Amino acid sequence: MTMTPGSAGSTDLGVDAESVFAHIHRARLVPLIRVHDAGTALQLVDRLLAADLDVVEITATIDGWDEVIRTIRRSYPAVCAGAGTVTTAALAQRAVAAGAQFCVSPCLAPQARAVLEPTGVPMLEGGLTPIPLADAAAWLAAEPFAVGIGSELTAPGDTAARVQEALHR
Repeated sequence: MTMTPGSAGSTDLGVDAESVFAHIHRARLVPLIRVHDAGTALQLVDRLLAADLDVVEITATIDGWDEVIRTIRRSYPAVCAGAGTVTTAALAQRAVAAGAQFCVSPCLAPQARAVLEPTGVPMLEGGLTPIPLADAAAWLAAEPFAVGIGSELTAPGDTAARVQEALHR
C-alpha cells in the first residue's frame, strides 16, 4: 500500500498527513469496517475502541458511511477515522466533507488522489491484482509499516484477543 500525503500543512478539517501517518504507524493495525449499515458499523467501532484500537477505516460500501465518519469525528476526537474503497473523485469529495482523516483505495485511483491532494488528506492506494502493482513502482518500493485487517478482526467475539494476536504474530 502506498501512502501519498496531500499538500504540505493541514486542512481546515485539522488533517495533517504526517500526524495521520504517525497515528497509523503507532497503531500498526487498521481495522477495515465493511458491514451493511451505519448502526452496525458504529457498534463495531465501539468494540474496536474497547480493544484499544484508535484507527478505523469505514468503507464507502456501507449505507451511510459518511455519517459514520462524522459521528466518529464528533464522538471520538482522538480516533483517526478514514474512508475506504475511495475509488472515484465523487467518493473522495464525500470523504473530505465527512471529515475523513485518510482515504484508502483497493487499487490505484488517480481521480480520487487528485481531489485529495489539495486538501492534505492522505491517500493510501493498494492493488488487488499484480497488474496494477506492476504499474506502480512506488507501491512496490514502499516498506509497509501498518496492516489493514477486515473480517478476521471485526468478527463477533473477543476483539481484544484478536487484536493482541495480530500485533504479536
